[in-house]
Amino acid sequence: MTQILSMEIYRTKVININKKQYTIRFAVNKDESAYTMFVSNDVNRKQTKYNFTKQVANDFNQITGEDLERLVMDFIKSDIEKGII
Repeated sequence: MTQILSMEIYRTKVININKKQYTIRFAVNKDESAYTMFVSNDVNRKQTKYNFTKQVANDFNQITGEDLERLVMDFIKSDIEKGII
C-alpha cells in the first residue's frame, strides 16, 4: 500500500544562472517532519528535488550554526552549473 503525503509549498524563489531561469519551490510535509526543495529548469523543463528531515536540519544548525536550506541551495546551484538540472 502506498501513502501519499500532502506537501505545502511555503515559498517560491526564481533564480537566474547562466542566463537560464530556474524555479525553486520550498515545501514541508503535512506533519512538518520533512522538507523538500523542488527545482525546475524553466527553459527545458528538467526537474529534480532535494529532501531532508526536520531533525537533520535542526542537528545541522546546532552543530554548524548554519541553515541547511542554504547549503542545499549551494548544491542546487552546483548541479545547475554541471547541467544536471
